[in-house]
Amino acid sequence: MVEQEYAKALFELAQEAGKLELFVDYFTAVVETVKNDFYKVLTSPVIENKEKKEIIKNVYHSFDKEFLNFLYVLIDHNRISRINTIFDEFMNYILVDKNIVQVEIHSAVELTDLQIEIGRA
Repeated sequence: MVEQEYAKALFELAQEAGKLELFVDYFTAVVETVKNDFYKVLTSPVIENKEKKEIIKNVYHSFDKEFLNFLYVLIDHNRISRINTIFDEFMNYILVDKNIVQVEIHSAVELTDLQIEIGRA
């Protein structure tokens, strides 16, 4: 899956640069803002990639160059439409790196706050 390759590349870049947490914050912000009309602009075949990059540069002006370059690559390769899937894959790499396993609990009775806290430990 190509999305996994993009996620892995970003994860490795962030890890090498010591910017994992920063890139998680950046990526979360992008996923939250790339919705509806903004998404349509970034995925529009009518708008040139150069213009899309300029829009990204203006919207995310406070992001560091490495992360912006990642977004530019997604635009150049027409993968910005897969941003949510790439984000999910990126977060999976983060969870593996931190040895975190996500589980879903089904219980016949509501769990107490203490049981929930113990489960997080």
